[in-house]
Amino acid sequence: MSDFQLLDRMLSKMFQTNDKIVLDRPAFDALIEPILHKRSVRENIHSYLSSQSTSPRIMAMLVYSTPGNELLRELVEEKGMPARLLYSALMLDGSNWSALKAPLPLHDLIVNGGPLWDFAPEEWFDRYEPINAFPGVIYAFVERFRKAGRIDQPLRHLRLLDLTLLLEAEPGLFAPEVEALSDDIKALINPDFHFDHLAKCLLREHLPREDAIAKVLGSGAVVRP
Repeated sequence: MSDFQLLDRMLSKMFQTNDKIVLDRPAFDALIEPILHKRSVRENIHSYLSSQSTSPRIMAMLVYSTPGNELLRELVEEKGMPARLLYSALMLDGSNWSALKAPLPLHDLIVNGGPLWDFAPEEWFDRYEPINAFPGVIYAFVERFRKAGRIDQPLRHLRLLDLTLLLEAEPGLFAPEVEALSDDIKALINPDFHFDHLAKCLLREHLPREDAIAKVLGSGAVVRP
């Protein structure tokens, strides 16, 4: 058994998956803080992130506690850990927490972090699965690109079906872009196919014409920086 699996087993005695204790930040901080000071625990955390294995409890400890957030910041900004290791876990190890829909305390760090927090949009957006990702991670990823003036990137790399489903299930995600659509563009939307047509209208508005057509036709858009 790997060291991080031993850590996961220890955490299973402290809280369960979808445990509402993560919604009580002071209580969860008090639970987690004492163990994060241990060198062995920190080494196990790095082993877990580097292995790209699964451990929903370790990830919840990092995502939902204040000391966990600070450790992640330290690993990325001071210890040189590639942010993609964190992003992989955020995108792929959240299924045990998706039902809880807890806020993502890492939101501001992901959105406002410097170049060390950058990521290639084609690496993550086309792998997004709502059931696997931690709640709120897609909002943080999209907002990072919106803030950088690159909202075309999530629109380019999200699969068309996923974009359609997100527009329906998460109406706030692209709300600024939807609000900014002209009346002429909105007039093209058939109410019977509202979200599918809305997705295509956003592509038309934010991608070059040939790329938008290619994406709608399923032939794939040209990957541009």
